[in-house]
Amino acid sequence: MEQQNKNAWSVAQLIATMRDLAGQKILPNHLIEGDISGSDTMSTLGIDSLGAVELIDHLESEAGVLLPDDFLDFEDSIEDIVDRLNSLKPEAANG
Repeated sequence: MEQQNKNAWSVAQLIATMRDLAGQKILPNHLIEGDISGSDTMSTLGIDSLGAVELIDHLESEAGVLLPDDFLDFEDSIEDIVDRLNSLKPEAANG
């Protein structure tokens, strides 16, 4: 059984992070106030490859782990991303 990251993420927390990055003009501006649900994907939210890299960098910093290069896929839903964040083993994420 996989060990959960001690700082468990929620869909609401990831959405708040994405809104914050949109407010900093890192992610698309429409994410600041637009409707976002856990089933939305990176693609449907209009996040491009540069935005995905910025989001990964921010998540690494917030979660305190190194994420694999292939961590995000444009068809991943927010729920998928949260599940993946919460299932990472700290030692696997760092190696």
